[in-house]
Amino acid sequence: MRPAPNLVLSFLTAFALSSAQAAAPIDAPSCPAVAVPKRHSLLLTSVLNNSCLTITQLRRPQFLMQLRITVTHLSGNRRWSRAIDGNLFPEPVQAQDWGRDQQLLWLEVTSGWEMWQKVNIGLDIQTGEVLWKAAGTLRLQSKDFFVVQHVTGTGPYQDLKILTLEIIDRKTLARAVRDYLIPNRPGCGDTTDFVREDAAYIESWFDGSFLYARRKDACGVFVARFDWKLGQSPPPIISTP
Repeated sequence: MRPAPNLVLSFLTAFALSSAQAAAPIDAPSCPAVAVPKRHSLLLTSVLNNSCLTITQLRRPQFLMQLRITVTHLSGNRRWSRAIDGNLFPEPVQAQDWGRDQQLLWLEVTSGWEMWQKVNIGLDIQTGEVLWKAAGTLRLQSKDFFVVQHVTGTGPYQDLKILTLEIIDRKTLARAVRDYLIPNRPGCGDTTDFVREDAAYIESWFDGSFLYARRKDACGVFVARFDWKLGQSPPPIISTP
């Protein structure tokens, strides 16, 4: 049984309209043609309201060591530009290597030569001012805070007693650097005595309110829980599996 002609015509008309709507261009601003500095390659561009963010990277035959960050009005006039030592590696740039909101641009660059390290950098997106620069990684971001964990040594086992966090208020841009001391348990020796044999137990993680650090001593595995939101954190709560 063939469908009625009117039904077929209605179907074809609806399909044509939906296809035209899907193919219609989105009326959204786009970045102007980017002027890439000499000996640089373009990594990414991103529209910021009435401006355009551009990040380029210096091309060298050896290890790349410089980024150029530029914010330009969509009209083409430059607002600011800044060189940053380090690079976003590997390419293509990953989402966890950078991010932005209305106030902040943050990057996690790789720097160094024989000993590479991650450096977390925060910039005021309106002015280009460097707000923080810390050897470490972004461990947590919420609607209110950034939390960067500092790396205080060049090896993974050099400092197991202290965790250093840099806490940035996203609204006020106020910063606080705080140390969190992992205590020795009475009669259980020093946590650093068991590092090389039990490195798999060494770990830290976050949630919205607490920092957790897992360690091992002569009595076994334990977890120290800190309230990282408090300015003067009380001694941690110690728990065992």
